[in-house]
Amino acid sequence: MTNMIMTNTQLEDNAKFFINEFCPEDSASTSMIVAGMVSIINGNEFDLIRIKKQKWFERIWYTITGKNKATVREMQARRDDLNKYLIKIISKLSDMARTNSAQAAELSSAILTLDNGFRDMKVSIDKIARALNDKILSLDTYTFIINDIRNKKYPADKPLLSLIDIMSQIDNRTAKDLNRLRQLKETMENSGFLFRSKINAQEYAEQVFSLPEEKVGRILLFCQNLSERSRFLAYTCNLIENYFYLGETDRDIVRSNEAVQESLRFSKLSSDSYCIVDKMYADLKEAIPEKFSQLSRMAEAAKISACIIGKDSVGKDDLFHVLKEYENFAIKSVNFELGCSEENIAKCQSVRKSIKNKEVNCVIYCVDVSTGKFEKQEIEFIKSLSDSFPTLKIAIALTYCVNKFMASKLADDIYNETGKKPICILAKNVVVREDIIVSAFGVDDLVEEVRSM
Repeated sequence: MTNMIMTNTQLEDNAKFFINEFCPEDSASTSMIVAGMVSIINGNEFDLIRIKKQKWFERIWYTITGKNKATVREMQARRDDLNKYLIKIISKLSDMARTNSAQAAELSSAILTLDNGFRDMKVSIDKIARALNDKILSLDTYTFIINDIRNKKYPADKPLLSLIDIMSQIDNRTAKDLNRLRQLKETMENSGFLFRSKINAQEYAEQVFSLPEEKVGRILLFCQNLSERSRFLAYTCNLIENYFYLGETDRDIVRSNEAVQESLRFSKLSSDSYCIVDKMYADLKEAIPEKFSQLSRMAEAAKISACIIGKDSVGKDDLFHVLKEYENFAIKSVNFELGCSEENIAKCQSVRKSIKNKEVNCVIYCVDVSTGKFEKQEIEFIKSLSDSFPTLKIAIALTYCVNKFMASKLADDIYNETGKKPICILAKNVVVREDIIVSAFGVDDLVEEVRSM
């Protein structure tokens, strides 16, 4: 056979042809081919004879010689060309591996971004759904009350008690909607309620004593929340407590005089005191929205604005996505690396600034149990935050708690160093083996711990 000197272009083209047509997708097969090519290039004659029987080598030889099979002599004669050719293919395969790795990394990043976006979207949709559901429930409740008034479910001959009963059922939306409140009053008036009526304290007591048991608790809570605004509402509370908290026998004993006199005395009223229904309506219309606003402010004060801190790859993202599902939990995540680089110093200053500006009222510091260590600089960082911000909620979360022995030992070490008892968590299920799955746990305990601080 006459040797033919192949140009680099031809080698390049042939290498591309082999890669496109014959390169197996199976990584194990690819590794075998590359190992064989390297062996040939290194001049191993035994491997050359052995490898020439393999299909992939026949395909490579075919692209060089145009023949289906090749003799050892032909292979040896074309060793230089074959070596150049194999080097080209190995180079191509290497490029493919790097490209595929980069593409895999990009794809993984894109999937993670998409997953994070999906989770964020789910949280937003859940909030919208809850708000819409609240609106629907509010309208339903309001409609039911209106219909019940029209259907005489509330006695018109007890206008004050019926008014308190009705107002104790409205929600925040209705309380702030003047049109709904006006329609509520108009419906009551059209159903025979006299808002100009004067209700005597003694007469009112008998009406309270006749309340159905299922309404007592709701009306009591309602009046307790607003008792500072009205002596008659305080009087309602005292009547309920001095009568309904007794047994049936004692109720009969105190009903005629004792319960009423005790309630009048505690409420600083007399037996001649009275309440005008219309004035009670005006007081309630003003007081209820204020009470709802106060409760809203209390809820806002109880809201956790947490910053999840920890070194890279300690499980912050997993915990972040789980905590976002909890009510009144605002979360952000910060990577914290040891050392005094400008970036780390800037991150620490940013966290401190957020705490100082009341943007963050809780720090959750994550430690990976699998590392088995809590370093000195981490201890100093926790102590520094605790000393600088005494009211700051600080929780330490031990993540990836699959090994309970390691978790327990590390938890004891951290407690001895910081005085803070870490919470062991596993933010998502972990597959240990095909037949063993460790279920997520501990996040509820972490949230409860933070809320109780």
